[in-house]
Amino acid sequence: MTVSFDLSRLVAALGFPEGAAVNQRIPKKMLIETGMPTAADKRAITDGIDDIQWLAALKPVTVGIPAYQDEARDYLEIAILSLNLRPDAKASRIAELVHRAVPYPTFLMAYSSSGVCISLAHKRWAQNEAGKVVLEGEITQIDLTETHVPLVVQTLLDALALATQPRAHL
Repeated sequence: MTVSFDLSRLVAALGFPEGAAVNQRIPKKMLIETGMPTAADKRAITDGIDDIQWLAALKPVTVGIPAYQDEARDYLEIAILSLNLRPDAKASRIAELVHRAVPYPTFLMAYSSSGVCISLAHKRWAQNEAGKVVLEGEITQIDLTETHVPLVVQTLLDALALATQPRAHL
C-alpha cells in the first residue's frame, strides 16, 4: 500500500499562522481522564496511541476570524491535533474518543505507518448537562492511506488552506 502523503505535508497545507501554533504534547492520561472512556477504551488509548500533539488553536485573535455562536453551539476556537497511532490501533474508535474529550471542534490528523486520516465533528451544547458539549451528528473522516490520483490529493490540500476558507466565522 502506498501512502499518498505524510503528516508534515498536510500540516503545511493547512497554512495556519505562526501565532496560532501551540506545539504542545498532550498526555494520554489527560485524554483518559477527560473523555470518561470505558475500560476497553482506556486500553485502546493506552495501547494504540504513541503520541498526541496540539499543533494549533485557531481563535479569533490568532487567525482574525470571528467566533461562531448560536443557541446550540459556541465555536470559540478550533483545535488542530495530530495523533500518532501504533500499527494495531483501533483508529476510528480512538479518533471518536479524542473528538469527545476535546471541548472544542477539532481538526484531527491521525497517522500511522499505513497513512493519514483526517477527521472532524461538529459540537453542540449538551441538552441535559449545563456547560458540557457533545458531538453533533457523525464524525466526518477521510482516509488517505490508499494510492490517490496526485491531482485529487493536491486539490484536497489546496482546499484545506486557511487562506481559502470563508472568513465570516469559525
